[in-house]
Amino acid sequence: MKEPLPQLDSLFLAALDIESPEQRATFLNETCGTNLELRHEVERLLKSNELSGSFLEQPAPELDATMMFRKGSLNGDVAIHAGPATAFDQRQAVVIGRAGLSVLKNLEGTINVPRILLRDSIKDGPEPILKPQSFELPDRDSDSRYQLQGEIARGGMGAILKGRDTDLGRELAIKVLLDSHKDKPDVVQRFIEEAQIGGQLQHPGIAPVYELGQFADRRPFFSMKLVKGETFSKLLADRADPSVDRAKLVGIFEHVCQTVAYAHSRGVIHRDLKPANIMVGAFGEVQVMDWGLAKVLLAGGVADEKKARNTQLAQSLIQTLRNNTGSDHPGTVGDLGSAGSQTQVGSVMGTPAYMPPEQALGETDHLDERADVFGLGAILCEILTGKPPYTADNGTMVFRMATRGKLSECFSRLDQCGADVELIAITKHCLAVEPSERPRDANVLTERITAYLASVETRLRVSEVERAAEAARAEEALHTVAETEARARAERRAKRLQLIMAAVVLVLVSIGGVAAMRSAVVQSRLKDDALNAERVAEEAREGAVKAARREQALAQEAQDLQQRESELRQQAEVREQTIQAMLYAAEMNLAGQAADDVSGLRRVGQITTSWGPERVARNLRG
Repeated sequence: MKEPLPQLDSLFLAALDIESPEQRATFLNETCGTNLELRHEVERLLKSNELSGSFLEQPAPELDATMMFRKGSLNGDVAIHAGPATAFDQRQAVVIGRAGLSVLKNLEGTINVPRILLRDSIKDGPEPILKPQSFELPDRDSDSRYQLQGEIARGGMGAILKGRDTDLGRELAIKVLLDSHKDKPDVVQRFIEEAQIGGQLQHPGIAPVYELGQFADRRPFFSMKLVKGETFSKLLADRADPSVDRAKLVGIFEHVCQTVAYAHSRGVIHRDLKPANIMVGAFGEVQVMDWGLAKVLLAGGVADEKKARNTQLAQSLIQTLRNNTGSDHPGTVGDLGSAGSQTQVGSVMGTPAYMPPEQALGETDHLDERADVFGLGAILCEILTGKPPYTADNGTMVFRMATRGKLSECFSRLDQCGADVELIAITKHCLAVEPSERPRDANVLTERITAYLASVETRLRVSEVERAAEAARAEEALHTVAETEARARAERRAKRLQLIMAAVVLVLVSIGGVAAMRSAVVQSRLKDDALNAERVAEEAREGAVKAARREQALAQEAQDLQQRESELRQQAEVREQTIQAMLYAAEMNLAGQAADDVSGLRRVGQITTSWGPERVARNLRG
């Protein structure tokens, strides 16, 4: 073990008090003399102290390049010395580290970095890349963990690239802002809003967002799950007739309704629901895509939104870094903007063929969950009839039909499509021109679709039992016919035997003893024939007994199915009561929170009035 140098600590502290470099050198010459090792150690400590002090006073350039501060936040020095709790409030953020940086590259040389790659599924389907050399592909960053392989699809705001996370070994869909929009702040903000909304909507029916980042060319991107499969639009178009696979497609539609119902529970409406924005994966997974036009509703609905715009105090149900406002008209980072952030008057976003009239007219102040309910009804219309609600020779005519809510031709197609009356009624209810006449939200629609599918399953089971009972009755009739024919044959044979015996008697009378011997032989044969006839009759009787037992078993099965149907109906009623009680509790909680503020008394009245006797048939207050 190396012995500590004498006087090292005291010399270091003494030299540290001398500020002039010349005076410090003279001091070391005098105190260290010829002990070069001692002088080297003192100088090393002094240099380390200088580096440490400069780092604390000013971050290293490498760290400074990885820090971003929002407009209006504290500067870097204050942020580092004060700590996150002091330097940033809930509307300010600091991001440390580069998005997309490969962690495994940093670990190379320190450990044996593993590279585990699973085999591709045989059901993944064909390669989705459409443009391997897309102009939207950014330049390759050597430090990035993303390998970009080509363009999958493109929308009005961004392009979807197929990528691979080399650290985790998984394929990704990476949505990047189009190069033509990178200098448009409002489009950039809407793009970020889409990522933030998608990142907070945690549901199996919504592709999860993994990361939000920025490429070297300053374009933002976010990575998400790559769903391999087909669009719902393709599945509908590939049918030979709208009646083909109708039950299967309605089952997929139920999953879509459940996903949208979850989004509505989080205060988000999609505003562009259509078959092309629904992916059906290779293993049956159903996901609602493209939340680029999604709007975050304010907690109190349209009335509260107007009030919040006047006071500039609105706050979204889902918190994002976009002024805590709605999502129609992005503001600038750091300002409050207008509450609800409405689009400019007259601007329309969405797909006219599936659009409710209020959205086509640009009435964004009045859009709520019922706009999505119309879109879901439009999808159901295409499932049943093969076409969306509005069809015309050109886009202008389709848009004009959407603004006027012209659905007479659509309803005529529905009446002639041959689907169940109940399903047609649900579709028309969703496509009502007036929002107030539609189901309140996707959760209400989901309950109706689920109940319909359950009733269809029950009807199928009952039909199967009836077919089985009919088959048993037919089989029993066949056995009865066979038994009757067997008895007729036995009677005919007995008559023939009687005639033969009479003839034998006559012969015996005429020819004496020889005839008697022959008569004995004939009688033996007659006895054998009689035994055979009796055996045939016995077999027919046994067949009839078996048929009767089968009919009894089928009747018992039908009774069991009826009992099961009754139990399912009771379970559905209990579930509906439970959901109603949960909704009641949630809204009463909101009423309690609103009651803390004098301005919220009106909201309390609205909530309590909505739970009057005309809405519920029992006391939900426990």
